[in-house]
Amino acid sequence: MRSPSSPQEHLLHENHFNAVEDHEKSFELAVQPNESVQETGLQSGARHGTKPLSKAMGFMLLAQLFNSLMNVFVRVLERPPVDLHPLQLLVIRMTFTSLSLTGYIYHRSHSLSSMLGLPGNRGLLLIRAFGGFVGVVGLYSSLRNLNVTEATVITFLTPFVTNIMSYFILKTPFERHDVALSAAALLGVVLVASSRGVSQSTPDHGAISDQGSALERIGSLLEGLLGVVGSSAAMLSIQAMGKTEDSFIVINWYATLTCFVSAIGLPLVTSEGFKSPGGIWDWGVLLFSALSGLLFQIFLTMALQTAQSQAVVNMVYMQLVFALILDYVVLEAIPGGISIVGAAFITSAASAIAFRSSRRKPQHSSSDGP
Repeated sequence: MRSPSSPQEHLLHENHFNAVEDHEKSFELAVQPNESVQETGLQSGARHGTKPLSKAMGFMLLAQLFNSLMNVFVRVLERPPVDLHPLQLLVIRMTFTSLSLTGYIYHRSHSLSSMLGLPGNRGLLLIRAFGGFVGVVGLYSSLRNLNVTEATVITFLTPFVTNIMSYFILKTPFERHDVALSAAALLGVVLVASSRGVSQSTPDHGAISDQGSALERIGSLLEGLLGVVGSSAAMLSIQAMGKTEDSFIVINWYATLTCFVSAIGLPLVTSEGFKSPGGIWDWGVLLFSALSGLLFQIFLTMALQTAQSQAVVNMVYMQLVFALILDYVVLEAIPGGISIVGAAFITSAASAIAFRSSRRKPQHSSSDGP
């Protein structure tokens, strides 16, 4: 690998190695983005206390549970009879998230300017926010014709795409093992795409009908893959920022931009505009999906700030278990056999690359700084 040729490239190179483990921890994001794993004042306080590993793992478990709940309720709301557009769901969810985080940040700092982050980071914050927007739109759109399990597994491709982008932009190494793991993950995507979908329980139990034609499934798969690219761009911007920005400010940029862009885009992509849910139950599901998204972000941040451990990171894969359970219990849907095999390929490859990244050591002197 060549040496950095400029101070700016050297800084980006340094920040990559400091953040390579962080982006593996947060690849369920780049939605959501995918969410930030940067250091905040809460983490500083955690250093002065004894935070057991079990507590951090519990926070991560709750984060994955709420993330899966959010996804399954989004799928319910996007399907008939409610049939809400993904952008409308994002307007409601991100309004809730943005107002909550803005209130918290202002209460903590009592300064409006502090909500914008460091001046030198604002370009990267904008890239992170827009990449996160593309990521979450891709995820929500894919849920229209893919079940929650399949859509969740597709997001596990984010580390691979991030590594490829890092190779070309940050000039980081992309070893033969990474190529082999990426090929295995790509095979998993092909298997998921070729599957006929899910096995449904009997219609009289209120199960969601068949997920659509093969072309509709492929279209949703491509939307999910576009979301992965957006989430990877968001993760790459987080790598470039290193640990210089408050995590809640990073999340708030993402939530606020997503809210405004979704509100502007909704009347442009659908003639129905903002559609009111049918009844109290639908409103309840809608509000709970927004609350689940916020709780996911909070518990994820708490988990990563309480303990930095590979055991905590590996709890991310519990999201797949929750997705399988919720698909069956709520949607009465069971992924097809080929989808399960494809999911196994993607999950195994993602686990392997996360393990390799956790063992990878920075190739620079200790005097260089973070």
